[in-house]
Amino acid sequence: MITAFCLTVLWAGVGAFPSKGEQPLAACAEPVALNASTNIWLSYTLHPHSIYRPYYAAAAGIVNDTVLKDKAIKVAETGTFLWIESNDDILKIDQAIQDVPCGNVLGLVINGLSHAGCDETIGETPGAKGTKRQSESYLESFIAPIARRIQQYQNTAFALIIEPDILPFVVRNPYYKECTTSQLEYRSSIPQALKALDLPNTITYLDAKHAGWFGWNPNRTPYDTKNIARELTVAWERAGGAALKQFRGVSVNVKSYNSWDMSPGEAFRDESAVCADLFNKARNEQRYVALLGQSFKAINSTFPLHAIFDSSRSGVQSIRQYWHDWCNNKWAGLGPRPTLELQRRVHARDPNFDAFVWATPVGFSDGTSEVGGLGWHANCSSEVAYIPMPEKGAFSQNYFETLLRSSRGVKSRGFGNGVVGGEQGVKLERRCDGK
Repeated sequence: MITAFCLTVLWAGVGAFPSKGEQPLAACAEPVALNASTNIWLSYTLHPHSIYRPYYAAAAGIVNDTVLKDKAIKVAETGTFLWIESNDDILKIDQAIQDVPCGNVLGLVINGLSHAGCDETIGETPGAKGTKRQSESYLESFIAPIARRIQQYQNTAFALIIEPDILPFVVRNPYYKECTTSQLEYRSSIPQALKALDLPNTITYLDAKHAGWFGWNPNRTPYDTKNIARELTVAWERAGGAALKQFRGVSVNVKSYNSWDMSPGEAFRDESAVCADLFNKARNEQRYVALLGQSFKAINSTFPLHAIFDSSRSGVQSIRQYWHDWCNNKWAGLGPRPTLELQRRVHARDPNFDAFVWATPVGFSDGTSEVGGLGWHANCSSEVAYIPMPEKGAFSQNYFETLLRSSRGVKSRGFGNGVVGGEQGVKLERRCDGK
């Protein structure tokens, strides 16, 4: 167990705190007012807050390899969204806010809705039993305390990602009886959250998962019950639609491994070796966002479509056998570190793109690999999962170092990227129209 004393010493040792005589950057002297009609990431930097930062500092102090140590220090210096999944997590905002300088934005992932029952039925993600609440208490006991803190810290800028876990259980599974509660909770609670958190010092993104969930043709067919654009539009309109002043768009690839623009993109073992993108054309997240835009247009929606992309684990591609290999992938590597220069360069090429962000804390577990452990799911013990891993949300030094070792830029391992079924698989024919 890492003590507070050790964390402080190790963190100071990697130069994260101001050296003697050096003054920390000052917080804003006046209330912040963010303009949601512009891309704030061209001028604001995601803050490397004091909740995850000490873990990375302590990890850097343990690493002997000088190259890995340098990478660990850079992780500690890189801003990461703070996950708020319980009432205890809400209290962390008070700590994280203390050293946010003017010009930085504190990122929060608001992830408090329950999908218990539905997740076990379809077997995709581990339940967070005991940490999430039902919709009747969601606004009062979860969203309202967060909103009060954002109002209290009006001199600080906040970027919010809203509920990345529950959406698949709402859209992809309309016929499962066990998912009915999740659907009702999303449709009643998300508008409440968007409206309550529409505060001057925030910028808000509603999560749209990723291409593996919603790039499929039925999810883009205008009148299909599984249409993703319609679900997002309804939530936004119920919250007030265009009257929301701080709503900016969507977040994609949160806690996933997809590439932003790798072409031709990945194909997977359970897909046809021919015409894979006949059924899902969204082979990277850039294509997914573009297809989302077409889907909004098809239903005459004016939903604002600007996207932030979680690049934290996107540094190595073709590391999965299936789209649903989501848990602690052992071949994953750190993706591009968000910098102002990178944001400006990519935004100039794609006006719907706002920013690369690190929304997933590096080295923290997606779920335990111990069979029968709290929140265990078979995916966390699969052949592509890193083992051993602690319970969801706990830090793993070994997995952290694994991600560092694989962070030498975007590359491909060979499970996908035009190959189906692994390195010895069949070459994927990308087009089915003879062109």
